[in-house]
Amino acid sequence: MEISSQHFQVSDVRGRILDVLDLESPGGQRILVVIGKGGVGKTTTSILLSLVASTRFKTLIMSIDPAMHLAEYLGLGDAMGRFVHVKGNLWAYQLDLDRSVRDLAESYTMHVRDLLPSLKVLNLDDVIDIMKNVPGLEEEVYLRTVREATMRDFEVVVVDTPPTGVTLRVLTLPRLYNLWLGKLIELRERIVALRYMIARTLYGEREVRDRALDKLYKLKDHYSTLEKIFTSPTHTSYILVSNPEPLPYTEMAKAMDYIARNLNQKPKLLVMNKVSLAPSTSIHHLGGDIMRVFCSLQFPKMVIREAPKPPSTLSDIESLLDYVDLSFCEESLPRL
Repeated sequence: MEISSQHFQVSDVRGRILDVLDLESPGGQRILVVIGKGGVGKTTTSILLSLVASTRFKTLIMSIDPAMHLAEYLGLGDAMGRFVHVKGNLWAYQLDLDRSVRDLAESYTMHVRDLLPSLKVLNLDDVIDIMKNVPGLEEEVYLRTVREATMRDFEVVVVDTPPTGVTLRVLTLPRLYNLWLGKLIELRERIVALRYMIARTLYGEREVRDRALDKLYKLKDHYSTLEKIFTSPTHTSYILVSNPEPLPYTEMAKAMDYIARNLNQKPKLLVMNKVSLAPSTSIHHLGGDIMRVFCSLQFPKMVIREAPKPPSTLSDIESLLDYVDLSFCEESLPRL
């Protein structure tokens, strides 16, 4: 197999990537959600796209991946859990999942103890430990972290995500929560209406305030906003990353189908990372077949050829622009 030796100038590559991402389209802040199997290079791709976006927009690279590779690449260290300026228009945020889960568990514990005073007889740490193990708490942390980023003044937010299965579940949780909260609100409103009738009859009270119902309304607004964000193509775009190997590519294909069915979205960009030029590698065997299928997809595509050494720093990742090929399928596929 012969691969074209043509190299685009880095500035041209940046411009072409910006054109594909269409970050200047109407809708205000743009979110790029980068999805892929663990190990395919989601973090490096996320950083690379962030560097490109920051040449024109105030950009945040945010990682909600518990692997915390972003912190390693950028040397965030003790700055995890904070918004940190990297350079120029680029900022970074690495989620500290353990700390965020505990903070959220403490917050929920206070709400529960406020609504159910009888729980005050329990030790606070015991209640927090129980809340930390409530199913879905980590997913809620991911959602709140993304929501916080959307409320800041960044023009572009690039989200480096956990492995595919977790990410897809998180993206569709707002819709599920909205359905669930709608039923709870309907039930609670009936209870409050009955309480109002009793209070008015017995005591002449004109209004019954219900803190639980107020909280349900706020939660419904919160998840409705997230659902709109994730399903709006003018607000959120999806970048799917794979390697030229069977398992990562199968996961990419499943992710494409999932976001189409559940979010009514199409991928903004498909990225094939770590494409090797060496004759002995899988690109010449199974990889060749995968690249043919990849190139047949009717979405914008970007190939990142394998660099001589794996990137380990921000400058290493920026140098990957020399290995980006946006014309692989047009120029190199016929030679596979």
